[in-house]
Amino acid sequence: MKKIIYSLMALLSLTLASCDPSTIEGGKPDGAVTAESFRYTVTPIIENGKTTNRVLLETQSPVSCSWNNEVATVVGNSIWTNLFHTGENEITVHAINQDGSTFEKVIKVNVDVMAYPVDELYEILTANSTKTWPFTKYGVTWGDPTSEDDFSMYAAEDVKGWAQALEIGNEYIGSTITFGLKGTTMTLRDMGGKETAGTFSFARVADGESVSPSCSVAKFMTVGTFIPFANPWWGPAKCFSSLMLFHASKDKLIFTFNDGNIWCWVFEAK
Repeated sequence: MKKIIYSLMALLSLTLASCDPSTIEGGKPDGAVTAESFRYTVTPIIENGKTTNRVLLETQSPVSCSWNNEVATVVGNSIWTNLFHTGENEITVHAINQDGSTFEKVIKVNVDVMAYPVDELYEILTANSTKTWPFTKYGVTWGDPTSEDDFSMYAAEDVKGWAQALEIGNEYIGSTITFGLKGTTMTLRDMGGKETAGTFSFARVADGESVSPSCSVAKFMTVGTFIPFANPWWGPAKCFSSLMLFHASKDKLIFTFNDGNIWCWVFEAK
């Protein structure tokens, strides 16, 4: 009797395997998910009849997903994220099928109110779109500054004059930087019009974290572009992709670095 049962089970297994619709001879799963067949839901929290910037991202398709909300990326097949501005937001889904094939899909979500917090630095840097910051002055201090007043400041025109007197060509003295929210882009434009484009990121200074200057707002990083420090006494400008953001307001940014002295580079919004 046992032999009969085992034989029936084996026969049933072979029958099921031969009818499996997810595979074809030669390998690649049939019917891999595409951008067109991708099944998903994007569910925002509604408060007082208005769509907030807090959304739940879910997929019902057999794929692994990451979701970029124009600024940050979250990973998971059911995950919350906060969108960064009112109006139309784009969420880009990067999905991987079980066979390793990939696809992308852009989903648009309209936000009425910013009911859930995002870091205000993004709005300061980009004005929630793009924002251009011209270089206006640089400075130096020999202690641990607590405000801009602690620096000895030199205007951009003074720096330019010194560079000319020293016969140093320093094309970054008249530079601007432009930040964009979507994709966290940053473009450096020198006084000759040459542009160097890349991306930016930052990390807030944690309570009790040891940094210099000690009252810095955030650690600031770039990829593909840089912040130039056009001190004429150095000759050609030095280029930095990692430094401190000492001050950030809607009108002014102050970046610093420490080489024994603390130097600052000031940009003021157009």
